[in-house]
Order: sequence, then C-alpha cells, then structure tokens
Amino acid sequence: LISPLMGPILGVAYGSAVHNKDMIRIGLRNECWGFFLCLLMGACTGAVSTLFYAPLGLPGLTDLTGNSPLKSHEMESRGQWIALFTGFFTAAPSGVGLAIGVTNAAMNALVGVALSASLLPPLVNSGMCVTMGTIYTAASDATGSDMHFFTMGLISTLVFLLNFFTIWTFAYLTFRLKGISPSKREFQEPDAMVDFEPTLNSNTVPFLQVV
Repeated sequence: LISPLMGPILGVAYGSAVHNKDMIRIGLRNECWGFFLCLLMGACTGAVSTLFYAPLGLPGLTDLTGNSPLKSHEMESRGQWIALFTGFFTAAPSGVGLAIGVTNAAMNALVGVALSASLLPPLVNSGMCVTMGTIYTAASDATGSDMHFFTMGLISTLVFLLNFFTIWTFAYLTFRLKGISPSKREFQEPDAMVDFEPTLNSNTVPFLQVV
C-alpha cells in the first residue's frame, strides 16, 4: 500500500534539489489532482453517511447503525489542533526517511513513510466534515454541530498542508546533505549516484513521466 500522495512530494523534493522545474511542476500538478480527488471522495462519503446516522439520517437507515452519533473517534482525532503538533513530528522524520530510502534504492521504504505520514486520511476527513457541516447548516434542527464539523474540516486540511510542506522541506534538506545538487542533475558522477539513478525514472515512478 503506497500513498498516491507521497510520490508527487518525492518528485517535488528531488526536483527542488536538482533545480528541475519540470519535475517540480509535474509533482505539484499530480499532488493537486490527488488533493481534490480525496476531498471529493470524502465529500461523497460524508453525504452518504449522513443518511445512516442520527439526527439527520433517514429513520429506517439510522436503525441499522443503532442511532449512533455521526462523528467517530478517528474523525475527531484528525480535527483537533493537537493534530498539527503531532503531525509535524511525524512528517519531519518521514521526509528524512523518504529521501534516505530512495537514495539507497530502497523504494519499499516509501510504504512505511507514506503510512506514517498519514497524508490521505486528513484530506478525506476534511471533505466529509465540510459536507456534514453543510448538511447540518441546511437542516432546520441544526444545533451548532455544523460549526464543529467545519472546524474539524479546516484543521484536517491544515494537517495535510503541514505534512506536505514538512515532508518536502526535510526530504529536500536530506537530498542536499547527501550531495544531490543541480550539478548532478544529469547523473554525471556515477560513484555518488549509482544507487539513485535506476530508482528515479519514468518506468519506476510514473509521476515523473512528462505529459
């Protein structure tokens, strides 16, 4: 399981290290696509979920969930301000581990880094919370829970953005510390790049393909 949102960050970080504008552009473009796709899927999930949970769900469907509340512990945990603090200290070593794993031809390290950074869940949670908050606002019996959903959605988005820029920054710094610079963009020094060259190419990392 590799996070589809981690690959583009890798491209942006490496492109920044070697001053490759095309790689940065492609990475940012694909990250934006992933960003909006996750929000859309979260919004759709949130809209459907409201049908099954009290107090806004349909009577027959809420019986299936035992009239339990709409919010869950996982949603709450990603919508609290403390998540920004914990997110930074998770994303920082993830950025370092990502760069080290890739430069040592250990692409499998991308799996653990992607899971630990938790990029996708906050975005999906944001889409769900904003949709649920909107439905609460439109409901005649809204009791203030709508603003709580909007707040959780905002914080979840901020968690993703913080993780994105933290991973980007620390991966970039690690690349530079390992000697990857614009002068080595064309892999003119095989001794330093022997493990790295076959790792980052359009065949192994699809987002590096120039479209």
